[in-house]
Amino acid sequence: MNIFKFEDCVESKYICVKSFFDGLAFIRNEEGKIGYIDRTGKEVIVSDYEFARDFSEGLAIVRSDQGLYGYINKEGKEVIPCKYKYVGDFSKGLAAVKNDQNLYGYINKEGEEIIPCKYKYFYECLAIVKNKMNKLSYIDRMREKVISCKYIEIGDFSEGLAAVQNRQDLYGCINKEGKEVIPCKYLFVGSFHEGLAAVQNKQGLYGCINKEGKEVISCKYIEIGDFSEDLAIVQDEQGLYGYINKEGKEIIPCKYIEVGDFSEGLAVVQNDQELYGYINKEGKEVIPCKYDEANEFHEGLALIKDVAGLYKFIDKEGNVHLDFTIYTSKLNMGYEIIKLKANSEEELIHKKIEIIKELKNSLNNLENTVYEKLNSYQKKIGSIK
Repeated sequence: MNIFKFEDCVESKYICVKSFFDGLAFIRNEEGKIGYIDRTGKEVIVSDYEFARDFSEGLAIVRSDQGLYGYINKEGKEVIPCKYKYVGDFSKGLAAVKNDQNLYGYINKEGEEIIPCKYKYFYECLAIVKNKMNKLSYIDRMREKVISCKYIEIGDFSEGLAAVQNRQDLYGCINKEGKEVIPCKYLFVGSFHEGLAAVQNKQGLYGCINKEGKEVISCKYIEIGDFSEDLAIVQDEQGLYGYINKEGKEIIPCKYIEVGDFSEGLAVVQNDQELYGYINKEGKEVIPCKYDEANEFHEGLALIKDVAGLYKFIDKEGNVHLDFTIYTSKLNMGYEIIKLKANSEEELIHKKIEIIKELKNSLNNLENTVYEKLNSYQKKIGSIK
């Protein structure tokens, strides 16, 4: 009877899947090839690139086997050649690049260098540069308007302000004219998001300031995140996470092991069993904590990995939208191993039935066992339907 024992298992069609951006999601199959799928699960791009990133403004970064970077469009065509040592995502039609002399500039979507590659360092937004004499300054991305600065470190501009570090290792903020509008008195100042920025006081505790430098959320937290959809992550003294609003009120209590930013109205949370689910802004667990991994919602879908290790996309009700599960089975005949692969349990059972039908004529002395197994699978098909 062991001759009819199928060894079943499930596995994922892909070894890596990422979230949807610009209507496409990155995938890597078991042969190591990378590509992209659309929202129906159709593979629209399959390529031989060593590395690729999510699409942004219609283009995606790719890396050749020579280790150089360029961009492809949504048809998989290499529209900007792989010739740079570094490239950034496009933002408002421009992207930072680094050439073979390790100098930075900006290109447009046609690959033209709008700002020549001649700077030693480059950051996005209002670009911060360091020249060959290691003197910090910043320039406008659209024109080379250079303004000298007196700081040893300058961050990206966000909502009109940038964090700076003075020679006493304290942080404040400057505006785009280079004026210090928030004094350098903090151990840390983050980027502004939704009008507020995280700061760390000299006692090592975190709070938030507004653009006038007023401490609107007192520094009392072990950790505080950026505001996203009017809420920010905070960590209390017990090491647990929750959320506060812009008035500093704790909207969702600090009770989770791990949490993510709100995206499209929902946030990932991890419970004390180390399983992930989703909550809404009232703190209600709208999708139960039952996943091994969970990602933010993008374009109405979230990528999860279930406890069986299978990747799936779910919608905001927790329904499976795309399932990459492959059902496999192995039948060891002694002299031969028969392997089956299917996209559903029902399809796999149909394949098993066909195998048994093919074998039954050559197994006369076990004919009753053949029919018993055949009947059991046919009944299972009925129960699935």
